[in-house]
Amino acid sequence: MTEENAKHDDAGLPDVPPASESGQRSTAAAAHGAPPRPSAPPSSATPVVPPAVPPVVPPAVPSSAPLRSASRRGGRVQRQGLAKAGAAMAAVVVLGVLIWWLTSLGAGTKPPAADSSPAPAGTSTATPASRGPLPLEGIGALDFQLGDCFKDFDPDAPTSTVVDCASGHSAQLVAIHNYQASESYPGLTALKDKGRETCRGAQLTAAATNYELMQRNAYPSPASWEKGDRRVDCYVTASTGNVIMESLRP
Repeated sequence: MTEENAKHDDAGLPDVPPASESGQRSTAAAAHGAPPRPSAPPSSATPVVPPAVPPVVPPAVPSSAPLRSASRRGGRVQRQGLAKAGAAMAAVVVLGVLIWWLTSLGAGTKPPAADSSPAPAGTSTATPASRGPLPLEGIGALDFQLGDCFKDFDPDAPTSTVVDCASGHSAQLVAIHNYQASESYPGLTALKDKGRETCRGAQLTAAATNYELMQRNAYPSPASWEKGDRRVDCYVTASTGNVIMESLRP
C-alpha cells in the first residue's frame, strides 16, 4: 500500500527533469541570448503560488480479489445446495423406513391362514383345542382329542366324560395314529400291531411312574372304517379308579 500511495503523489507533480550538476541548462540559455539570471529575484514582483496538492486516489484493488470473493460465495452456495440435497435424501430415507415399519406392523397383525391340508398319517402330537369349560359329558370316541383325561373311563362305552387333568381321572389319551383316507382296511392284526407301535412311541412325563398304569388301544372295526374312521388311539389307564391327578403327557 505504501508504494501505491507514493505513485499517486508523484502523478500530481509536473514532469521536471533533474538538474544537471554541470550547469548545462544555464549554458543553453546563454546560447539563445537569454539575459543573465539576477543574483536574487525581487520578492515584491514574484507571485506566491501554493504548491499543487495531488488528488487523493483510493488504493487500487487487485483484479483477482473479486474473483476470489465470487469463488468463495459460489462455494458457499454449492455447499448449501449439497446440504439441502442431503436433507431431502435423509427425509426420503426416513419416510421409507417409516412406511416399511408400518407395513411390517400391519403384516404382523394378520391372523394366520387356516391350514386346509389334510393331516398326514402318523402319530399325532397336537395339543387339543379348547371345547369349552370342563367337565364335558357324552363325548364320542371320534371326538376325543390328544391329551384328553377321562373320569370313570370305559373303553367299551360309546361316550365318555372329559375332565380337567388336574382333577381325579382314570385314563388319558396319550397318542394317536391316523391312516390316510385313501388307504384300504388293513385288517385286525395290522390294526393291533399299529396300536402297540403307537403306544410304544407315546411320550410320558416322569410322573407316570407314580401310578400303576396299563396301556389300552382302540382301533376301527371294518364297519367303522367304511364310515371314515381312520384313528388308532393309545390310552394309559389306572387300575384303581380316578386316582391320576395330573397330565402324564409332556
